[in-house]
Parts: sequence; C-alpha cells; structure tokens
Amino acid sequence: MSGGAGMYGNKSIKYRKDGTKYSDYFYYGCKHRNMTRGHKCDYRKQVSETKLDGATYDEITKWVQDKYGFHVSNLNIAKVKQKHGIIERENYNKPKSENSRQPGCPEEKVKAIEEALKHFNMI
Repeated sequence: MSGGAGMYGNKSIKYRKDGTKYSDYFYYGCKHRNMTRGHKCDYRKQVSETKLDGATYDEITKWVQDKYGFHVSNLNIAKVKQKHGIIERENYNKPKSENSRQPGCPEEKVKAIEEALKHFNMI
C-alpha cells in the first residue's frame, strides 16, 4: 500500500451498569480490504487506552531514570503535561474534597520531565 490515508480508526466507549466508564478502546483497520491492487489487506489493531497511557508514562519514567538517575511519579508527569497543555483523559481517582492538597513536583523533576517530553516530541 502506498500513498496516504489508508487507515480508519474508531473509539469505543462503554459504561458499566453502575454508570462508571470502562477504559476506552481504539480500533484501527485498513480501508483497502477489497482486492483493489491484486491483494487483500487484512490489517486490524485494537488498543486499550490504558496500554497507550501506561506505555507513555513508563517510557517517560524509564527515560528520566536512565538519564538523570531518579524516579518520577505518574502524578509528576501528569502535572508537567498539564502545564504544557497536553490533554489527559479524565482521572477516576479524584480527591473527595476540592480543597485536598496534592504534593508538588520539585523543579529538577519538572525540568527532567520536560526534557523527556521534548525527547519524545510531545512538546
């Protein structure tokens, strides 16, 4: 297959009986499933949103650990992403009170995470 836009994608959103949401799933497939050029393309892929998010956070954490020698938490990464306008999915572990405090992220960790985001072309 050569030359552009041969893929389609769908997002599946499902809810439990109690109204809470399952993780979103993304489905990808090839638009050229017919025998248009002498062959049939049967490419299909299903990816869980948690796998996408987990891989990204794991890669950032590992990159920072390898380069700077310290660990950054998912909360640290999420705060830096939010600072740069990278939209995250809704957090299901929200604090019960609007006034609850969350720990801050030290400046050296912010800079390391920003470097990782630049490395992965996210900012």
